[in-house]
Formats: sequence, C-alpha cells, structure tokens
Amino acid sequence: MFCIEAFKEKNIKEQIVENISSMIFNGVLNKGDFLPSIRAMSTRYCISRNTVVVAYKVLESLGYIEGRERSCYIVTGSAPQKQPLLYDKTAQQHTSLFLNKETARPAQKLEMCNRLHLHENAILPRHFIRKWCQDIRYCKEGNRDLSEADIIATDLKMNLKRFIKVARGSELAEENMLVTQGQQEAITVIAQFGKIYKTRPSIIIEDPAPSYIFQLFTCLGYDVYAVRVGREGLDVSAFPSHPVDFIYTTPSNHFPSGARMSEKNRTALLAWSRENAAFIIENDTNSMLGFGQDVIPPLREKYPDDNIIYLSSLSELIGNSTDLGLIVVPHHVYPLIEQIKSLMFSENQTLSNKIVTDFLGSNYFMKYLAKTLETRREKYQLALSGLKQVIACPDHWGMMHSGFFSFTAVPDTIPDELFFPLEDFCQKTEPLWDTPRYIYPVGTLSLLEIEKINKQLVAFHS
Repeated sequence: MFCIEAFKEKNIKEQIVENISSMIFNGVLNKGDFLPSIRAMSTRYCISRNTVVVAYKVLESLGYIEGRERSCYIVTGSAPQKQPLLYDKTAQQHTSLFLNKETARPAQKLEMCNRLHLHENAILPRHFIRKWCQDIRYCKEGNRDLSEADIIATDLKMNLKRFIKVARGSELAEENMLVTQGQQEAITVIAQFGKIYKTRPSIIIEDPAPSYIFQLFTCLGYDVYAVRVGREGLDVSAFPSHPVDFIYTTPSNHFPSGARMSEKNRTALLAWSRENAAFIIENDTNSMLGFGQDVIPPLREKYPDDNIIYLSSLSELIGNSTDLGLIVVPHHVYPLIEQIKSLMFSENQTLSNKIVTDFLGSNYFMKYLAKTLETRREKYQLALSGLKQVIACPDHWGMMHSGFFSFTAVPDTIPDELFFPLEDFCQKTEPLWDTPRYIYPVGTLSLLEIEKINKQLVAFHS
C-alpha cells in the first residue's frame, strides 16, 4: 500500500516531493509503479488537489515520474543499487601501479580545469534577484547582529540538506555541516586539517584530477600517490600496501572523464579505508544535477560517516559568482575543522548566504532547476548526436546533466582544437584507456556553439 510520512509543520508540497523521492531512492517505489491519483492523494491527506498537482509536476520535471492520461503518474526513476558494506580481502590483489612519470604540463592546464567547472547557464535568475531586492527588509551591513546571521546560516543548512536529499538521496546532519565560500576553499580547509592531523600526511589522489588538487596537497607537504582512473572509476586494486591518511575521489561522476565508480571498486574503497584508518574525501560536486533515471548515489545514504568527509558545492547549479561549498565531517573531527575554517576564511558573507538561502527556499528554485535540467539535456543530446555523425562508437562516459563528458576518437578523426585530450589531465600515471579520449565541455557552451561544432565535425570529414 502506498503510504507517506505524516506531514509536519513545513511546506506540504516540498514534503511530498521529499517523501516520494526518498521512496524511489529506498526502493519502496520502483520503475513502473503507479502513484495514487491526484484526487486520492488530496482526499487521503486532506490537502488541496492543486498542492498535489504542483508536487507531482516538480517530481516530473526532475525525471522521477511521468504523467499519463487521466491524471495518472508512473515512476520512471529507479532506486540505485545498495552498496555492500563488507569486502572480501581475498577478492583483489593489491598491486602498485604508481609510476615516476615527469609531470610537466602546459601552463593552460589550470585554465582548462576552471573552464570545465563553469556553466554557461548557471547563474541566479535576474527576475529572482530583482524581486528579492524589492522585497528585502534587511538591516544595513553595519547594523547586522549575530543572531540574524545565525538564523540565515541555520536556514541555509536546512535548504541545502533538503536539496541534497531530493537530488542525491542522502541524509545530511545539519550539526555536522560547514559552509564555505566555494569548493576550493572547502578543499583547502580539509587539506589544512590534514597538516594538523599528521605531521607528514599522505594522500591518494585519483588520476586524472584537477591540477590544483595535486598542487595544493603537494605544496602543503603531503606524500602524494596518484592512482589511475578507468571505466570503472578509481582503481582500488592499485592502492599501496601501506596505510595512507587520505583518499581523494569523485566516485559518482569522475572529474574530468565522467566515469562512474563500479560497485566492486566502491566496496573495496570503503573496506580499504576502514582497514587502514584513512579518511575518504568524497567530492560529490559534479553529481548535483544527476536526477531521475540518471541517479548515481554517493558512497553513503547518511552523513556524517566516521571516515568520510563529504564535499559538495553549488557551482553547477548557480555558478561561481555565488558559489557555496558544503562539507559534512565526522563527529570526532568537526570541532577542529570548524576552527580551521573560522581562522582561514572570513565569516562576513551573510548577504550572499541570505540570497542563496532565499533562492533555494523560493518557488523560483524548482522552475529554475527544471529549466536547467532541460537545457543540459538538450546540450548533451545535441553534442552526442554530432559526434555519432562522424564516430561510429564514441564510447562516452558521463551524466546527461553534467557539464562535461569524455569520448573516444581515433587520432586525426576530429579537429585537434575542438576538444581537450583527457590524457592532458593525467599527472603521474599512464592512461587506463587504449584509444585516445577527449573531453567535451558541454556546460561552457551554448546550443548554438554546439551546433557550430557539429557542422565543423561534418566539414572535417567531407
């Protein structure tokens, strides 16, 4: 029987969205199941039909359900497969694949990384900003008091928690959340924590990875081990035979290849980290728009976890100008990381936090999110169709709503100036792929620019 939680003192529409999306994530509702009719929901829970309609439309725009004739709605998303918590030590042989390769790369590498993090349509809507400025009844900057800032910080965490639950299916504990000015600030706080945690800390970093990740931990004196990433994500079988303090990984949507970590590697990663008392730095930033049928879950259903530092940001959603970083840390290290954050970065970002908080809690947000998802879907499909005109099997890795994906192409079959070679992002290891792979930065391009690229590809082969 279909049954959702009793409504609490909060927006009923939002709670319907949360409850149904959670039931899909948890496998209570499966692909092909029918939802109760709008009339049945309205009668059973004593709410207006319009409230049910709006909630169902939100779920439909996120790709979780699909409307049929006569107000019937069917589940189109399916629950991600649960990741096993145990790992058989005999299932894999730990062999080292670390290479002493020279890491000299072009000076444009950092610029390439930054470009892949940008999104052509990720910005707060102007109409929301205009209305917000008209409606705001907020004290002038010099007269703000701490209690107002605390209220804003609490509301922001609550809205971020709700968004992560709907988008990623994971529960975050607000008391373990830290908000920073951006993703790089969040990683810097974690890196500084490692320096206090150990005199000479060590870290495994997936390779390829953003160049600033390698640069940051190297500059801070970490012993850095690069481990290759392939089709199944981070190659856990290549971990060293000795303990390491930290592991940096993007398991749900690897940056910049778009690979997804397999269940086998996820299980091995969790087991290895516990056996060796290593913290996993799980960067989930590039998975924030993986809704509906394209859900790739985080490592855990609930955070905090004793040995996982969960990291995310809003850059994919609202752009870098108002970006916020999010860290969820284990109980036993929270006080120290909170202290490091307050020492390293100013807390005087109340106004920007207020804008983002109000946006996440507004009626504009779901409309903006639905429009953003549709635009990303169009870009992805247009880019992929263009590649398939000239490449029989591009073997693409990456989510439909992400800002990038990678594909294979035999040399001299595409113009060199159009795409980034994925190999250029490798720091210390040889690639795990035989045919050259290239990165398609769809997030930074408009539909017109992608159409132009498609024409160039056809012209190159004519």
